[in-house]
Amino acid sequence: MSDSLRFRLHWNRLPAVRTIRTRLTFASTSTKLAGTTNSMEHGPKSSKWEVENGQYTRPFDPFEETFSSLCHDRARPEFRSLDAVASIGIETLPNDANAFLETLKKAWARIRYLHPFLASEVGPKAFRYTPLQGQSDIDEWLQKTLIIKDWDSESEVQGCQDLAVAPATQAPRLYYFPGKRRLIIRMNHMHIDGHGLVSMLQDLFAEMHRLHYDGETVNEPWGEEVQNLASSAFDAAGIAALKDPCSLKLPQPRADGEAFEFPSINTTFPPASGKTQSLDFTESQTSEFLCHAKGSGLGITAFVHAALIHAGKAVCPSSRSTVHSNFIIFNFREKCTASPVNAHLKATALRIGFWPIQVHIDDEFRRTAFRVKHEYESLASRFSEAGSEALFTVGLTKDPTKVVPFSS
Repeated sequence: MSDSLRFRLHWNRLPAVRTIRTRLTFASTSTKLAGTTNSMEHGPKSSKWEVENGQYTRPFDPFEETFSSLCHDRARPEFRSLDAVASIGIETLPNDANAFLETLKKAWARIRYLHPFLASEVGPKAFRYTPLQGQSDIDEWLQKTLIIKDWDSESEVQGCQDLAVAPATQAPRLYYFPGKRRLIIRMNHMHIDGHGLVSMLQDLFAEMHRLHYDGETVNEPWGEEVQNLASSAFDAAGIAALKDPCSLKLPQPRADGEAFEFPSINTTFPPASGKTQSLDFTESQTSEFLCHAKGSGLGITAFVHAALIHAGKAVCPSSRSTVHSNFIIFNFREKCTASPVNAHLKATALRIGFWPIQVHIDDEFRRTAFRVKHEYESLASRFSEAGSEALFTVGLTKDPTKVVPFSS
């Protein structure tokens, strides 16, 4: 599976990013890469960067251990199963295409300094990073991660994008398709979450904008980029410093019944590079959609979530279960306030948590939707009262593949 973001890029308006249409994207991928799964260790711990023989190493914090087990199929640990993908359409280009490409290269090289965590290796239990030592390291980064290629017209049909056009690799890849006027960035989800991906792209566009009008390349001392290495989320949010977060009383997960399973491809099939499925809406349809969600008293999040649940039931009527189990993903970047910001608040790293939920699927859509809305509001209330520390404590009490969601 991959988190897929869609943007449109205006060369003459950089660093502005705006969506032209609303797109709901659903994606799956299982890509063969070296790697193994991890067992989760319970309880907060400090996971700071350590230096030995010039190489930096940071062990996974508890949530990264949990997430790592989701990024790899336990039955086939050599295949990666969770990627982050962003697709950027370029609406206007300068007259000189070569100048655009040169600006893109320089900006992407700058990202190597601003977000060095992207260049770290994701091991079975830790991240490893080798500092920049000279221009040859930058040249190698560009050659390895910035790919210019032709667009495969057969890779995209209405509502479906074959991600074989942007294959996954161990290192992040920025693909540029001149004929299509499109950028696609793809990387291991262990390197980044959705908010971090948007923040990194904003830095990329801002640097392209600056270079376009200023033209001066910023040269930093080699090795200084290590100050921007992404910290552990548990350290950044102060969770690791808590003596006894379990003392914060919250309801423990409990089961209400066997959960309904969404239709999925048989995992015995040969892994592929992944595909996205999307529903596109015009601006008029989007306005109508938002108006209906607001007018129903649900809001867009609960409305879409419930719509997906009922759509899943409609295409899989053979399942008798009426219980929906899931995780609500919450963001806590605002709690990562230390300096420098690129290592904490704006880090290209995981700054999210999972909150398990379980709701009854009603025959009537609105009833299901209001149950889903209650779960989101309950999470927001608990987050406000107890903070991310307590939510993490509850969220990490179970193996992620065996967690039994609770119901309110």
